[in-house]
Amino acid sequence: MIRVSAKILAQYLLLLSLLFLTISPVSFISLNERTESTKISTIKTNKSHKPSLAARTVFLSLEECKTKLDEYFGSYLSDKGEIADIESLADFLGITREELLSFMNDKEYGGMLKVARNRIAKIKKQLAFNGKLQATVLAFDLKNNHGYKDKPEESEIESDPVVFKGQTKKWAN
Repeated sequence: MIRVSAKILAQYLLLLSLLFLTISPVSFISLNERTESTKISTIKTNKSHKPSLAARTVFLSLEECKTKLDEYFGSYLSDKGEIADIESLADFLGITREELLSFMNDKEYGGMLKVARNRIAKIKKQLAFNGKLQATVLAFDLKNNHGYKDKPEESEIESDPVVFKGQTKKWAN
């Protein structure tokens, strides 16, 4: 009987699950109305649009965006004892997860927010590699918040039918 530690097993499962993931961009067409009067009621994103007014209600400038992200990854996470997460970042910024993902398509702020999302994924992967986050939780999060999706193995994709000749009648009996 082979004995394997839980940490090694978790790392193995994580590596297996990551082999089946590939990046796919996430985009949102529109969001539901917000009830807060300080926010824009409907946000529509288009990759070729000017910086959105909605994003400007959260960040007054690129410098403020950078400052808020530095504060989130710096003092906020350590003070609250939280793990970096898309929902946590959205809550910190006072917006919804959907709005945050939508702002990632914004010309002005999208680049910084995508770097922050990538940093969150990096932190979670390191936690999983060290056995502090379950591989299934990481895989779920990467698919739902970071644009990853399941990718079928090349061997699972049929290109040509297989035809057996000769002994198949004998085998069938």
